[in-house]
Order: sequence, then C-alpha cells, then structure tokens
Amino acid sequence: MWKRFRRQEPSPARSVLPSSLVPITAPARLSLRDDPDPATAFFAVLEDYRRRGQGVALDMRPVEQLTPETCAMLAAVMEMFRRKKLIVRGTSPRAEAARALLVRSGFFEHVTPMVPPAPVRGDLGQIRRRRNDEGLADPTLVDTFVNFASSRSISRPEHKPSYRCLLECMANTRNHATEQFGGRQPWWVAVHFDPETNISAFSFLDFGVGILKSANIRMARKLWLKLGIATPADLLREVLTGEIPSRTELPYRGRGLPGMVKTCRSGQVRRLVVVANDAHADVEPGVYRKLKKPLHGTLVYWELHPREN
Repeated sequence: MWKRFRRQEPSPARSVLPSSLVPITAPARLSLRDDPDPATAFFAVLEDYRRRGQGVALDMRPVEQLTPETCAMLAAVMEMFRRKKLIVRGTSPRAEAARALLVRSGFFEHVTPMVPPAPVRGDLGQIRRRRNDEGLADPTLVDTFVNFASSRSISRPEHKPSYRCLLECMANTRNHATEQFGGRQPWWVAVHFDPETNISAFSFLDFGVGILKSANIRMARKLWLKLGIATPADLLREVLTGEIPSRTELPYRGRGLPGMVKTCRSGQVRRLVVVANDAHADVEPGVYRKLKKPLHGTLVYWELHPREN
C-alpha cells in the first residue's frame, strides 16, 4: 500500500551542503569596535580556513548587533575567499538592522545565500566601498568618499580632517603593511551613512603584517613583552601617541596615526578605534586592551558627527 507523505523543506541550518564546507556560526554581538574579542575570534577561524584553502558555510542568523567596520571587514574577507576560488555559503541575520547592513556591505556579492535574505523595510543607511590592489594612496577616491560623508553629515562638500585621516591610512599601508618597505598591500575602504543619526562611519583596513609588527619596537620593549612587564595594548598606545617611531626611522614618517589621535582628541573626528595584531584602542575614552585572539591586519575606524567641523 502506498503511503502519502508531505515533503519537508530543509531549514537554512540543515540545508544540504557540500561535504567540503565547514559550518561556522557567528556570535550574537559582532563588533570589532565595541566588543572585539568575539569578533577577532570569529575572524581568526575564518582566516585559518582561508589559509588552508577550505570553503565555509556561515550561519549569520544569530547576529543581533553588527557594526559598520566589522561589516566592512567581513565583506573584504569574503572577497578574499572568492579570489582564492573558495566556496562560501551563508545565511543572513534575523535582526533587521544587522541584515540590512550585511546585505548592503557587498557580503552577498561573494557569498552564495542558502536562502534569499528577507526584505528590509525603510532606509537603513547608505554605503560606499572600494578595494585598491596596488596599495597606493588615491586622492581622487579620498575626495569621493569624504564628499559622500560630509555632504550628508555636515551639509558641506568637504571635511579636511577626514580627508587627512583617510590619506594617511593609505600612506601607512603603503609604507608599513608589508614585510618589505614599499611593498604592495591591498586595502579596503568603506563609508557608511546612518540617516537616523546623520553619522558617517569610515572604515579602512588591510591584511598586512599589522601595526605592532611594522613598528620600530626596540629590543628592550620586546623583552618587556616577554617578561609581561608591558602588553601589546601598551605598545599600541605608544605607537598612537608617537612614543614608538616609524620603522622607516625617517623623521617625517610615523606621524600619521599620532596625527589622527590629535584630530580625535580635538573633536574634529569622533570615536577613533584602531585594531591591530592583538591590541585594541578606543582612543576617545583612552581605553587600550589586549585581545585574546589577534586580528590579521589592521583596522582604523572613525566617525563624522553632524556638529563636527
């Protein structure tokens, strides 16, 4: 006797995946800016599988908080997977704001969705992003991105402090992100405008050796690190304040990051955050911390608020 049955469609979490894909679940709070340890642990797992040449299946549904800089980093990492011809499949967050940010970041340009992302209601922000493979400074691109942000956040066509910050980030990548001075290291830049707060968030990142490995750290400080007298957070603070000079040892180099710190402290930009290697700096409140898992590369983030000039 034949029995009638109803076919059950697989849920996103149980979708049939190629056996070569490794399932990875994102944390509920995914923010390099606000809560770096869960985020760096997540990116460390991704980097490990990317280096192995292993595709992944990302379950992003649990993500409740996702911030612009982490979204920019995630989209860049997914692009690196794709360029290595690795398969990535993924879901989108249940939380609407996180889902909107992820979709607009370009994440699904490099990730095959397990199911189509649910629609997003209303205007939850605008994003501009770009990758530069040559690792060179690009003043035209800086103009475009800064004008995009300043015309929305402060109703002016330019914001010189953000222009200087972005240009310095590009120059630092060119001069410090590779093992060899002057080598090529691609960088990514993204600007997210939030229409509810009128805040523009700049994110600049590269996957080079990281600030702490490129800084001119003398043997005494390296010994302090080994003995536990100093921490990576201490070193990052010294780099950002200019106490540790550029590895080029040129007097006019190494001023970029300390200059950005001064710009933040003067209120011309807000919420400057630097994540490099195993250290995290939230410059405005002066909070520096050692990370449990290092970040592969460097992330620099800052905000342009409506009242800044």
